[in-house]
Amino acid sequence: MQAPDLDQPIVHESERDYRSLLASSERTLDDVDRALAALDAGTYGRCELCGDGIPDADLARDPLATTCALHTSGHADVVAD
Repeated sequence: MQAPDLDQPIVHESERDYRSLLASSERTLDDVDRALAALDAGTYGRCELCGDGIPDADLARDPLATTCALHTSGHADVVAD
């Protein structure tokens, strides 16, 4: 059995879990900030790619949605200029 390398930091599983949770929380906060900025700009509920409205039912399911169903699915052939 090889001795541990004492020069390398030991990262416990709980620390990895914490870092993962922190990164996820930061991404969510960024998404909320983006949604609030869109609300202030009057563009909330509009697809970032084509400008079409995102249906209320989709926004109710995911209030942080930034693309319409067509662009979310990845099947859009045309992107707005």
